[in-house]
Amino acid sequence: MSGWTLGAALRPASLARAAQAVSTPTRFHSLAERNGWALLSPGRGTRSACLLFLFAACAPGPESGLAHPDVEQLSFVPKGWAEPFVGLRCEASEDLLVDRFEVTRERWTSWSERSEAPLADLSAWAPLDEGQNLPAVGMTYAEAQALAQARGMRLPTVGEWMFIAGGSRAQSWPQGNPRSDSVANTVEMGLGHTAAVGTFPAGASTATRVEDLIGNVWEWVSPPLPAEVEPMAWLLQGPSPYPLWAMGGSYQVRAQELFSFDGVRRFNAWGLEPEHRADDLGLRCVAGAHDYLKHHAQEWSQAAWEGRLKAIGKAWGRRAVPLLSRLVAEEGSAPALAWLLAGARE
Repeated sequence: MSGWTLGAALRPASLARAAQAVSTPTRFHSLAERNGWALLSPGRGTRSACLLFLFAACAPGPESGLAHPDVEQLSFVPKGWAEPFVGLRCEASEDLLVDRFEVTRERWTSWSERSEAPLADLSAWAPLDEGQNLPAVGMTYAEAQALAQARGMRLPTVGEWMFIAGGSRAQSWPQGNPRSDSVANTVEMGLGHTAAVGTFPAGASTATRVEDLIGNVWEWVSPPLPAEVEPMAWLLQGPSPYPLWAMGGSYQVRAQELFSFDGVRRFNAWGLEPEHRADDLGLRCVAGAHDYLKHHAQEWSQAAWEGRLKAIGKAWGRRAVPLLSRLVAEEGSAPALAWLLAGARE
């Protein structure tokens, strides 16, 4: 089953969404929501929207003033694994560079021009000037893949996404415990639409500093899907029939932990057909850190960017030192790699 999911604050929920809504032990916001519609409370939504508008207006956008936005918005995630359930590993088999934020509408438009495959026109959802730093939405799985490939990146696997979100300790929430409804754009926040990326820094993963892993928009991930785990947004009898997943929830559903057990092992995921499009479905990209850095470092080796590259290395921290040291030691390594290493050692 595939299709379009339209509407920012009011839309018919699928059976999967309805099952997720009634399974969550938090109060409903309206009678319409109880009947399978995501209708937000006007009073609470208005207050939340005003607060977020003020926050976004006062804080610099995550892409403002960037000489090279791609490298400055990538988080370093060292290889490792977590075990959310006994005997089930979620693993990053290599050091990764990960989009710190969900791909924005502005970046989708920019990279679309370099894609070998035609991509979704975001104007079908809203004019671009209504929010360049809002997450890009409305793309199919193939379009999400094509955008990642145009950037020299890819979509994360389910295991990588879970490791990025929960870290090696397999935290139930990216920001750690206890749960908080004020650190993510979910139904509890009452905003009723997507928020600019970077609006909820308190919800970032304490393990990786990656943001918006819960709420805002669902994020496409790549197979393989774990056979022994079901998506939380599928509570009907029997295994989910969908071949693909999106992870993390959105502004249209309640906050859910990264994994849970109700007799069945579940991840915070939504089962989808490849052609599905939705106004709360986006993406985040990853790349193997070694190959990506080696391929692109020469582009960043401008003297004027030395300070910026050191700042990036400092943000990545000492976990990046082993990889950066190996790259710098290679014959003909680009100056940008040495700048990154110097920052990481601070």
